[in-house]
Amino acid sequence: MNNTLFASALVLLSSSAFAQTPVATTATAPAAAPAPAAVPAPAAVPAPAPTLAASTAPAERTAALGDNVYKRDGFYIGFGVGVGSGTASNGNANSFLSSGGYFGNGREASLALNLRLGAAITPKLLLGGNIGGWSASKEYGGTTLSFTTVRISPEVTFYPLAEHGGIASGLYARGGAGLGGLQGKLAARNGSGASLTGEMYRGVAVHAGVGLETKLGTNFFLGLGLDYHQAWLSNDLSTNQFEGLATFMWY
Repeated sequence: MNNTLFASALVLLSSSAFAQTPVATTATAPAAAPAPAAVPAPAAVPAPAPTLAASTAPAERTAALGDNVYKRDGFYIGFGVGVGSGTASNGNANSFLSSGGYFGNGREASLALNLRLGAAITPKLLLGGNIGGWSASKEYGGTTLSFTTVRISPEVTFYPLAEHGGIASGLYARGGAGLGGLQGKLAARNGSGASLTGEMYRGVAVHAGVGLETKLGTNFFLGLGLDYHQAWLSNDLSTNQFEGLATFMWY
């Protein structure tokens, strides 16, 4: 009987424990909220193109202008041909130009030539040499006086607007100083002639000029220039010429 009571007690305790055990329920998770729509990034505003005024460096201006800039670099060579108006004078009463002599009363116009070569130090500055001359003749008192002037001198050429583009970049000014000379010859009407002294009169020569070049090819420039030349020579002689030239240059 005791065993029967003990068994009944166990059954009651088991039933009570089972009744108190909560039933596990499966909770339904709430639906996930939809992700917000992506907001498109604002379109990038293109940077304004650089202007020449904002580009202060010479290299930047040159790159912006491109082919409009007259680029000069390396070695150059060229020549000029045109007309020169010149005269010779003297302070020696015993010379062939004495007292109202052959060129003492005016100027003579004749052919002028020059040759230039050198190198570009910068796009604005050229350093080179100038070899040139001018020749004229005039009849006086039954004879003809012919003389030729020559000069050899270093020169500097400056292009102040070389980096501005367009035709203005071809403007230049040049000048130099070196050696000058004059060789004269007297000839009678019968064709016989004699050298004045058998030697050339030598001295110091200076020159200056301005002009404008325009680019016609990859390395070729055509220009117009006006030069002035002055020489102080031995035997109290001096000469000067104005020359208008067409110039042909290769850089």
